[in-house]
Amino acid sequence: MKKASKIIWLIFSFLVIALGLTYFLYSGDLRENKIQMTEATASDNVYGWAWGTNFGWVSMNCVNDFDGDEKITLPGENHCSSECLGGSNDGGTCVDDGDCPGGGTCESREYGVNIASSGDFDDDSYSWSSNVGWFDYAPSSTVALDPFGVATDDCYLNTDGTVSGWSRSVANLWGNPNCHSWVRMRGDQMAEADFERQCAEYSDAGDSCLVNGDCLSNFCTLGVPKTCGGASDVGMACIHNSDCESNDCALSAPAFTWNAGTSTYQGTFPSCVSCDYYKKYCSGGENDGLACTDAGDCPDGSCNYSVVSSSMSGAEYRCGICYTETLVSGLGGGRLCVKTSNQNMCSGCTNNSDPTPDTCTDCPRCYEYGVAVDYKKNRLSGWAWGTLHKEVGTGNCGSNLGVGWLAFHATGTGVFAPWLESSYGGIYSSSGVGSAGTFRPPIGKYSATYAIHTGGTITNFYSASGSQWESQGYDVINFPDATKNYSSILGKIDFPGLQAGTYGNTESITSAADIDSVLGGKVYVHEGHLTISSPLTFSGGSAGTPNGSGTIIVRGNLYINDDIAYNMAAVAKLKYLPSVAFIVLGDVIVDSDVTSLVGAYVVLGDGTPATCPALSDASSGCGRFSSGTTGSGSTDDSLLVSGLVVAKQFKLERLFSSLDMGAERFVYDGRLLANTPPGLQDITQALPEWQEIAP
Repeated sequence: MKKASKIIWLIFSFLVIALGLTYFLYSGDLRENKIQMTEATASDNVYGWAWGTNFGWVSMNCVNDFDGDEKITLPGENHCSSECLGGSNDGGTCVDDGDCPGGGTCESREYGVNIASSGDFDDDSYSWSSNVGWFDYAPSSTVALDPFGVATDDCYLNTDGTVSGWSRSVANLWGNPNCHSWVRMRGDQMAEADFERQCAEYSDAGDSCLVNGDCLSNFCTLGVPKTCGGASDVGMACIHNSDCESNDCALSAPAFTWNAGTSTYQGTFPSCVSCDYYKKYCSGGENDGLACTDAGDCPDGSCNYSVVSSSMSGAEYRCGICYTETLVSGLGGGRLCVKTSNQNMCSGCTNNSDPTPDTCTDCPRCYEYGVAVDYKKNRLSGWAWGTLHKEVGTGNCGSNLGVGWLAFHATGTGVFAPWLESSYGGIYSSSGVGSAGTFRPPIGKYSATYAIHTGGTITNFYSASGSQWESQGYDVINFPDATKNYSSILGKIDFPGLQAGTYGNTESITSAADIDSVLGGKVYVHEGHLTISSPLTFSGGSAGTPNGSGTIIVRGNLYINDDIAYNMAAVAKLKYLPSVAFIVLGDVIVDSDVTSLVGAYVVLGDGTPATCPALSDASSGCGRFSSGTTGSGSTDDSLLVSGLVVAKQFKLERLFSSLDMGAERFVYDGRLLANTPPGLQDITQALPEWQEIAP
């Protein structure tokens, strides 16, 4: 399996998570998102279905919607289990060959397609068709040259959201053992006013042509799917006239032209997806957060599009993916036209009511055909073209059709990536939450249980309590640092009082081993960096030590290399309940082996620098919380934090991906209210009370 060559991080700043309070500064255009990498099983991140015009349905994952109820069937419901091949129990479930009497073998049915953080499709990415078998999305390790005679490109997710490269059928079911069907995921990018036709099948695929007779396949194409023009099958995909009752299989003329003045393709784009309302705002500089028209309005900053409410004055409706032809089998056909960035999207767009597709008039980049990620709905969208190719010897593969057009469309084909989960709480942000390239949580999952408030905009983050709990332009959020006397909307951290012993005995420590298992209401102070290298468990108080809470001040970085937990034994009084807070004058760095943390983490930084740098740069003690990663989704675990985290910047690195849980999970456990650690009494006044249902 391929290893990720780089990690693309989610970017969060000024954040409080869980206990109902989460501050976010989220930036970056994510393909640019944490796409996980793992084995081809239930946690692969592409799922759903594709439709082959010549052979029917293709399942992208053994974890899928198999009954059409728009819900994913989870592992354990037999779709990923092993089954007998041959013998008297042919088709039955099995554990080993012993369960398959009569000469059968026990074969694994686990499969899936997975996109690594680098954009590469994993070596073990396979989809399954009950009619033609397996499709390999990383065939370069099997076959060196593609049908064009050049080095085989595996499938790859590009920064413009399109998927390039080849998928190859493993079976040779087309009458010749040397013939396989190859599926090209994206045609060539269109040059300015380039409408060159090319042969689409056999050994002359890619050669220039003018009419069908110029090609061995009798198929000279602009990359637009051919459709029947009359009778009962009008609009159905076809290759030859004989495929249609009307004997009329035709290509449509291009519906757009290149405008050099605007650097866009202009015309009619009758089917567009990945659409939303946008408005430009300054990012950074003295006018940060103010509306703008260009960079001149943003001294020392940039002018960027952000998703906004449709009712906001000046909002523009824009789309990320458009097609030049009308709907074919439920999906726009023809050229695939896409945005080049979040600042250069398809424009002149109209938001039409379902089931009428959205439309646009201008797009900055077009391909002959192709497949792209619709981040708005977590799915793959578009058409790939399958052609028969004789891999050994010369000549063609006879009159067989091969795979033909493969449609990835609205039946649920999707992609999901590591996502943030805040349970029993909400999200508060001084800037924006999410981006147009951010993957939303899987179906039936949410970013927060209750409120999402931000001073900027909300994109692909969702409250389980409904859109009425999602508020943009919330401008009363600040960070409790020294310049504000450690005060914020949350309340005040009495940092001077903590150091002066106002809230309990102050005890200097030299290592984590000096911290008592029963905290005893103390304030522990460590000078310099502190490393927790072995499991740390806090126990409840008793009559002899009647306070289970405590605050630990670290004058440097806090390195957490092992789990931190509470002893879950019952206590006689709430005051005995173990409850810990860490106040860190530096960074918090969590090791990738850590799976569970408890407590309140207030990451203030050392004041130098006053603001955190880009995540690609070293933090240098600015107040960053880093969750840690092994660099691979196959070895990363989900990180559970039961408590509160406040930080100037978050580097959420985990590549773990699951339909059931987030890569980082922040869960309100109520302890900060039940037994408040020393010095945080004022903070608790802003926290929600523990309830079994949402207010």
